[in-house]
Amino acid sequence: MLIETMLDLAGLDYDVPARRLILEPALPPTWPHIGLAQNFPCGRASYRLERPIGGESYQLGLETRLDHPVTLQVDLTCPGLSGLGPWQARPAAPPPRFDPATSRLTWTVELPAGSTSCEWSWGLGPRPRDLEARGKSDNDAARAGR
Repeated sequence: MLIETMLDLAGLDYDVPARRLILEPALPPTWPHIGLAQNFPCGRASYRLERPIGGESYQLGLETRLDHPVTLQVDLTCPGLSGLGPWQARPAAPPPRFDPATSRLTWTVELPAGSTSCEWSWGLGPRPRDLEARGKSDNDAARAGR
């Protein structure tokens, strides 16, 4: 029973006939993050959703190793989010649909077969981690041959 409740909170599932990976985590207001790694018939997926306690900024990281392409369907409720704020995505992607009445964001992404790493951030105030700074660090390391 406890394990089922935790998996419901984590909100990661796979619809086999539709080849759709579904991400619908429930981040309780007093938790700074939630995440899960799980094997599915399509491969392995893991994610981490972060928000500073009492903050209005969010960051979602996703890593996959897929046997075939799938559609990622993201449906998040972000308690306390009053506006989408600046949207950052790696790889680049348009902003999601945002419903301010419910603080709900939704978007879809086509994920290719093989290994993929994605990050998205949104909201107001300080970010859990800044994607631009991280991207610059990654580029600097690549130029240095690391």
